[in-house]
Amino acid sequence: MPKFKKKVDYYFLAVLVLAIFFFLASSYYNFTVQSDNFVKWLSPDETANYVFSKLYGQTGQMSIFEKYNLSFFDILHPRSF
Repeated sequence: MPKFKKKVDYYFLAVLVLAIFFFLASSYYNFTVQSDNFVKWLSPDETANYVFSKLYGQTGQMSIFEKYNLSFFDILHPRSF
């Protein structure tokens, strides 16, 4: 009966170890530099949705009065609305 030897792909293992190390290092860095209650949104739509849901949760209203909007005849709004 023939014996089978496993061929180890050292390049794959090296890349896998480096990928895991990079993931852990970047996750640890992001975790340590952010303060408590830190919220970061990556798009304007996420920011607008966060602001309006927080406002609705606290006050029950879905609108914010903006005095500069009076100058533009009430046409300013987040692009997702």
